[in-house]
Amino acid sequence: MCKMEFSQLRDELDNIHDERAAAITGQLKASLDRMIDIGLPYLFMNRESSTLSGGEVVFTRTPKEMIDSGRTITAKYLRKHQS
Repeated sequence: MCKMEFSQLRDELDNIHDERAAAITGQLKASLDRMIDIGLPYLFMNRESSTLSGGEVVFTRTPKEMIDSGRTITAKYLRKHQS
């Protein structure tokens, strides 16, 4: 499964119907959905972070990390609009 692209892994998780795994698969699907939604469906779980491009690194950061990291336009926007 670690060699699957995020979009493939997300589809595979829909095939798991064990109640004992529901919490874990639910969290994994939510995380994968975020990565897919921001345009990174082609990444896979066992890809080393050192091989990510600068843009991919930025997109994988959470909004809180972006806010805490400094003075970028994105950080300023997120600070202004956080709830």
